[in-house]
Amino acid sequence: MAKGFSVAQFKMLEKHVYFLRGALFPSNTPDTKANQLIFEGSDVAMIGPIKDFQGDLVDNIGVTGLGIVVEINSIVEECCQYMKKSPDQDPIQTTVFTVQHTDYHPVMKTAQSCWVEYRVRPTPNLAKIAGYVKIGRKCQFHGYMRDYKESTSCYVIVANKVHMTTGFQEIATQAPARNGNVEGPFKQPKNQHLPGISLRQQAQLQESRRPPSTQPVRNSLCQHRCPAPWLALAPAIKPPLMK
Repeated sequence: MAKGFSVAQFKMLEKHVYFLRGALFPSNTPDTKANQLIFEGSDVAMIGPIKDFQGDLVDNIGVTGLGIVVEINSIVEECCQYMKKSPDQDPIQTTVFTVQHTDYHPVMKTAQSCWVEYRVRPTPNLAKIAGYVKIGRKCQFHGYMRDYKESTSCYVIVANKVHMTTGFQEIATQAPARNGNVEGPFKQPKNQHLPGISLRQQAQLQESRRPPSTQPVRNSLCQHRCPAPWLALAPAIKPPLMK
């Protein structure tokens, strides 16, 4: 079930096809009607009337989710056996990651958790990534919804992209110089990297070399969490005013 929040000007028309983007909350129960897609009306894009639509929406639901890997299994899929280099080679295996997603439900007013299964097939761009993902690791998966597994009440997503997060990290920055050159977290001096010295020691060394009139500013790089499987834009964060 899809539920949107909007004003009257974004009201959807009956018998029309729309592209929706929002937060998906699977119930992980046999009753799939309890699953909810919460979207904003301003994010809706009309494709056209049903009578004029000639495409196929089956297996074309894109999903992006950030969550914690809680289980790893392997299965053999017949569709992947063409990748065998020889007939006597062992069957090609697909890695299945069960991921827990958590997000705030705007209707229930509480944090909701759900579980989704992501299948990572040993294609050339994903063959080695499965070996690096471990239980307890926070990863972001992107793929397409292809099935619903009744034994686990989980949606099955065939992933085509896997990203492992790095977590929180502090990087020292420097106020803009008078000549217009800026040294920040995305543009660092050529001689900043010193072999054998940790990032924290490098930051302390840089601060000790600053002139007295320059005030060090500590900037943090944080990752916007997108725990449930959805397509969403992270909101811009306005930095606090420095006195």
